[in-house]
Amino acid sequence: MDRYVPPRANLFAIALTTVLAGLHAWWVTTQSRADFGTLWAALQSAEPYGPVNFPYPPSSLPIFQPFALLDFAPAMILWVSLSACALAISTGSRWVPLLLLAPPVLWALPSGQTSVLMGALIFGGLRLLRKPVAAGFMFGLVLTVKPQLMTVLLAGLLLSGHWRILFCTGATFAAMTVLSGAIFGFGQWLSWFDVLSRFTEFHETNAAYRRNEIAFGIPWPLRIAALIAGAILVAKAIERRDAVELIVIAVGFALIASPHAMGYEFAVVSPAFIWLIARRRWAAPATVVFMSTTVLVWSSGGALRSFSPYLWTLLILIMAVVVDGDLRRRSHAVEASLGKGVPNQEA
Repeated sequence: MDRYVPPRANLFAIALTTVLAGLHAWWVTTQSRADFGTLWAALQSAEPYGPVNFPYPPSSLPIFQPFALLDFAPAMILWVSLSACALAISTGSRWVPLLLLAPPVLWALPSGQTSVLMGALIFGGLRLLRKPVAAGFMFGLVLTVKPQLMTVLLAGLLLSGHWRILFCTGATFAAMTVLSGAIFGFGQWLSWFDVLSRFTEFHETNAAYRRNEIAFGIPWPLRIAALIAGAILVAKAIERRDAVELIVIAVGFALIASPHAMGYEFAVVSPAFIWLIARRRWAAPATVVFMSTTVLVWSSGGALRSFSPYLWTLLILIMAVVVDGDLRRRSHAVEASLGKGVPNQEA
């Protein structure tokens, strides 16, 4: 089991990550309104599901509403900074500033996407599985914002019988739903369903958006198969308490199963990047191969026309994590049989 490094041991890394992300967001606000601009503009209206296609469910409105009280620039800088800070804390790694250079994070974070914060919450919850209330609270917040990311993980928790985590997840979602209804009215759900259908139709008919989909065109039987396979693998991985393996498998198969998942959603699994390389003891070959594979496949859309390049990247990442976990378990078993201690490798 990898040893958790307390956040206070990485205060410099957390501060550096937060400041760098905030500065990048400030620069972006001087150029455009980015994707966060759509979210912010929708919340300026009493009817967030009115003229703007606000795709997030009403349960997420209490989370976003405080940012609507600020002007656009400070709101976006604060959102991006908090997302980066959460990412740094969840990984507990002194190397987390390097994640700002990872292609998915470099795409999602400066534009104000929710993917980075969702990844931080999921990874943080997976590292706290022995604390059902904390884990369920984090998973519940993700469920209120991007429920499609939680399908495989929730199914895996159900198969493995983690009822307390599931209860706390459901309770958090229910509390946010009630709070949203009390503030904005429960009728917002009907408006959201209408916006969601228009949003999905727009993406399906727009070639530019379609190219950015992770698994566009995959038939529904394969999506259902990915959901089932992912849930089974997650249930087995939960027994090993391997947060890196869990987040990649759970989110990876959820993105394949989801009818709508854009390339920037790769940022959700970004907390696993540092740990995956660190487990190879930061060996130069492992670092170069992992980063180059991610970058090359990410940019090779013209060469891999049969499937989205993002799908290829996702499948490679899932295989890398599964193989890496198997190699580590075999190595630990050999060391245990020889009477040696298993060294901890911190990221």
